[in-house]
Amino acid sequence: MEFRNSKPQDYNEIVYYIYKGFERHFKLFKISDEKIKNMLLNIVKLEQFKVAVDDGKVIACCGVAKGGNRLYKKEGYSFYKEFGLVKGFIIAQIVYQALGKTYNVEADCGYFEYVTTLEPYQGKGIMKKLLKWTIENSAYPCYMLDVASNNEAAIKLYEKLGFVESHRVKEKFAKHTGFEYIIFMKLGL
Repeated sequence: MEFRNSKPQDYNEIVYYIYKGFERHFKLFKISDEKIKNMLLNIVKLEQFKVAVDDGKVIACCGVAKGGNRLYKKEGYSFYKEFGLVKGFIIAQIVYQALGKTYNVEADCGYFEYVTTLEPYQGKGIMKKLLKWTIENSAYPCYMLDVASNNEAAIKLYEKLGFVESHRVKEKFAKHTGFEYIIFMKLGL
C-alpha cells in the first residue's frame, strides 16, 4: 500500500468517493449521477488530496486545506449553464453551503475534508494510517476537521489520533442530512 499526493489519474476515483459520501444530498437534486460527478470534478480542488493506493487503485482519500479555506473552487464552473437558471441557482446555493462555506478555523491549521475509505477497506486502519502520514508529511502546527454527530466510527478514529472536540454546530437540515450536529475537532496547539 502506498500513501501519496493525488495525481490527475486519481481524480475520478476521488470524485466517486465524494459523491458516495454526499449521495443522499445529491439525490435531492434529481439530476444524473454523471452530471453531479462532472460538477464535482470542476468545483473541488482535487490536487490538494492525499490518497491511499493499493494495487493501483485509490482505496482511501482525504483533502487538506489551509485554515478555513475549503477545497471548493468558486470560479470556473457554471451551475446555470449545466442545470439552467433556476435549478442552477438552487444547486449552487446548496452545494456552496455543504461544500464551500468557509469555517472559522485558525489560519495556520490544516483542515481535513472528504475523509473517506472505500467500503470493503473500512475498519482496517487504512484511514488512520493515511491521516497519520498526511500529518507527518505536512507543515501545519495544528489540524481541524468536522464530522457528523452520528458518525461514531469516524469520531472514535479521530479521537484515537488525538483529535478533541472543539465545538458543535446545529445542523439546519437535520431531517435531510440524518444528523443533528456538525462536530468540529482539533489536533495540536
